[in-house]
Amino acid sequence: MLSFIITSYNEIQTTSKNLEVIIPQLARGNEIIVVSPNLELKEVLLNKCKVIDKGYLKPIFIQDPAKGKPYALSLAIQRASHNIVAATDGDVIIDKDSIASLIDPFKDPKVGLVSGHPISLESKDTMLGFWSHFLTDAADHIRTKRDKLEQFVTASGYLLAFRKSLVSKIPSTTLVDDAYISQLIAKQGYKTKYAKQAKVYVHFPKSYSDWLKQKLRSTGGYQEKLIQSSKFRMRSLKSEIIDGCKMLLKYPKSIKQGAFILLLILARVHLWGLIFYHFKLKKQSKNLWVRVESSKN
Repeated sequence: MLSFIITSYNEIQTTSKNLEVIIPQLARGNEIIVVSPNLELKEVLLNKCKVIDKGYLKPIFIQDPAKGKPYALSLAIQRASHNIVAATDGDVIIDKDSIASLIDPFKDPKVGLVSGHPISLESKDTMLGFWSHFLTDAADHIRTKRDKLEQFVTASGYLLAFRKSLVSKIPSTTLVDDAYISQLIAKQGYKTKYAKQAKVYVHFPKSYSDWLKQKLRSTGGYQEKLIQSSKFRMRSLKSEIIDGCKMLLKYPKSIKQGAFILLLILARVHLWGLIFYHFKLKKQSKNLWVRVESSKN
């Protein structure tokens, strides 16, 4: 039994499209929960469930007071009836066969969390598009390797599933709700797994300033106390240098892509400089969750 959550903010068209893909994959008795400040999505949710002839699903709409994704996700988790909870965003698109792959690992009672597989929808012909492919492919490589070795895997917030009984609430102050959930579950002695076939298609920032905003939150968020004090790690500056260098040499397929890689190295240096400034010197993580409009399609 599954409760499927979509958190959405001013993403009516992509959320509607996502519902068309998700609803046919759900079974009798499942719930689909949409959390959004956009009231028109309530009618969209009800209509999609009727049109696709899934009357045996339970559609739930929660009006979100727009206090951020962690807050919205907490509202949905508290409302969910089933112990297996899956979650995604309103600005991505789930693959038509993803949910079964995402849920299958829970046959093992020791599995507490499963991550999906983000895939970039951007063009490799642009610098930022190429960066998005490199970074998502690098994350896929690391998760695949760690999953085979039965090592800790940090889930992707674009698509993940977990046991509700292990996650009561997510702090509204966290910058990385996916990493927080992953850490919380691993610390309770449960496995975190990677479902490579659970694909989710994602748009990424189109400008360098937006790229920095997104990465400052998602990478800088790993400086939070819960993660820094944990023995469970999947990423760090040291691992980024060691593992990243290996991929840097193999990934480019042309001189142009090689130039993009060199610029990415400089961008990561810039990013880690900003992380050091905000998190180490100023010790300030508030107001770093900034909506990146250029990643919305």
